[in-house]
Amino acid sequence: MLKKFTRILIPVIILSLLMPFFELNAATATSYRYRLTKMGAGTRQTGQWEYEITNEKYDFSTNESVFALSRIFAITNISTFQFRYEIRGNVNRDMLSPVYRPNKSWWAEIWYWDEFGKLPAGNYSLNAMISVDGAAFKKLEAKTFRVTGSNNYDSTFEYNNNYNSCQNPSYEYQYMQTGKSVRSLGAYAYEMQNQSNTFYSNEEVYAMVNNTHIKGVTTFKIKFELFVNGRLYKTNELNELFPNCQIWAYNYSWTNFGPLTAGEYTIKSSIKFNKGAYSTLSSKNISVVSNYVQPAFYNNPRPNTNNNAQYGYNWTQLSTMGYYDGYYRYTTSNPRTYFGSNEEVQVLTRVSGIYNVNSFKIRHELSRDGNFVSKIESPERYVNYKYMEYNLTQSNFGRLGAGNYDIRVFISTDGGAWQYLDTKSITVTAATNIDANMNYNWTQVGTADDFRLLGIY
Repeated sequence: MLKKFTRILIPVIILSLLMPFFELNAATATSYRYRLTKMGAGTRQTGQWEYEITNEKYDFSTNESVFALSRIFAITNISTFQFRYEIRGNVNRDMLSPVYRPNKSWWAEIWYWDEFGKLPAGNYSLNAMISVDGAAFKKLEAKTFRVTGSNNYDSTFEYNNNYNSCQNPSYEYQYMQTGKSVRSLGAYAYEMQNQSNTFYSNEEVYAMVNNTHIKGVTTFKIKFELFVNGRLYKTNELNELFPNCQIWAYNYSWTNFGPLTAGEYTIKSSIKFNKGAYSTLSSKNISVVSNYVQPAFYNNPRPNTNNNAQYGYNWTQLSTMGYYDGYYRYTTSNPRTYFGSNEEVQVLTRVSGIYNVNSFKIRHELSRDGNFVSKIESPERYVNYKYMEYNLTQSNFGRLGAGNYDIRVFISTDGGAWQYLDTKSITVTAATNIDANMNYNWTQVGTADDFRLLGIY
């Protein structure tokens, strides 16, 4: 009996000695506590960063805007986190919060809310979710709610004698881009120049959204918001636009936040129709670093005696078209990873801060399903041991057959071995001859001067 008691007592003593260690680990583990998710007809600010739902409800009418609010607290040892709302029903909507950045500091509590605007009649579900430190989104809570009323006419929509009455607004969101300037392409179309998610603090930060097939709308407005650590820092609200119930094929809306101080930011874009409430379009994270400083040897070239070539790989973009933007600058139009077999695949690579090197070359290597297809190498670029701020290398692989491809990027300095930089994967699909969504407009005949006067040529 004594031996049995001893065998039980010894593990108990060991476990009790280890308890402080386990408690310490638990106290420093990544964690948060979920408090609630509520829905209602609005929100109200109750403190500096505190909010509450007003008129909590789960039955809405078609002329009411739908709000949701979630709270978590005791946020411990977390670098970043982000909320996501998923609405599923007669329409589907996904909303992303700014990225909050405690940077492993302890935060007491966070209130996050968003507005979904007016919804068509029907039964809906809401999933409140969270992603911690870049991991997959995890469900916090699910809610169900109902919207009742007529979907045929909304009193906030006006009637225009020249067109059909404005019904529920509809549009297709395409993308949000950030970059360092915006260029006009004519006919109210614009293109983001020098797309980037990283900026120097002396560079201007631009953001642009593109929406298409806008109809059933009297007016609409775009808003851009800039957040730092999840806190609203700046709002740029654009001028109101007036489709007046006509169908707009596309709209490009952009803003310039100007130079920003070094730090991590989130840009959120929103849209509202017919003087209603804003609904989120998208959000994007950017980084701003301190001003670039040229190396001291900028004008003091020296031999590469240590074979210590220096350069920074920035990015590789894929598109169907490249543009020359002056002074050795090139850019791509709408970078993507999906192509039709009737489209050319063009590659653009940027490296910067090149020094302590006589010459270098860039290679783009194309393979399909792991099998080599072809390669394109740039001409030798001569730096002559001086400093080169940046280099842009463009390759055109032309039209490719349907399939999955990889494009690998390499650099060689001073005739040395190829050094791997990056891999980009693309998918090419078989293109049909006729696009079902394409409408024939017109064919015009005239001289070049006629087209120049019309702004076509």
